[in-house]
Amino acid sequence: MECFMRNSPRNRWLYPLVLLFFLMTLTVCISGCGVSNDSGNTPSGGGSGGTQGGSNGFSISGGVFLNGLSSGKLEGITVELSGNGSGTATTNSAGIFTFTGLGNGSYTVTPSDVNYTFTPANRSVTIDNSNQQGMNFTATSVIK
Repeated sequence: MECFMRNSPRNRWLYPLVLLFFLMTLTVCISGCGVSNDSGNTPSGGGSGGTQGGSNGFSISGGVFLNGLSSGKLEGITVELSGNGSGTATTNSAGIFTFTGLGNGSYTVTPSDVNYTFTPANRSVTIDNSNQQGMNFTATSVIK
C-alpha cells in the first residue's frame, strides 16, 4: 500500500503548510509566551543567574488586607515587582497576588492604590531555590 501523500499532486501543499504552521507557532511562542500569575499578568525578566524551580521558576505571593484583618480582603490592588525581575499584578477577590516564573535573586514587592496607605510600604524578598509566600500587607483607608 502506497502512502496517500506520495505522488499525489493535490496534496503537495500539505507539507509546506504543516511546516509553515509549525514555524508560526514556534515564533509566536518564543516571542509571546510567558508565565502568568493568578491575575493573568506576566512578570518580565525572570531573574538572572541561579537555577529556576522546574519549568516555571519560583513564585512570590501574598495578600493585601484592610486593617490587617483576613476578612478584609482587598480586590483590585496593584502590586509591583522590581529587582531581578519586574512585573505588575492585581489582587484577586481573596486579596491575593502571585508572581510566578521567577529566578533566584532579590526582589521588592510594593502595593499601591490612591485610596490606601500600606504597612509595610514594601517588602524585600530573596528567592533562593524556593517559593516565597506570606508577603502580606495591611491597608489603611485614606478616605474618611
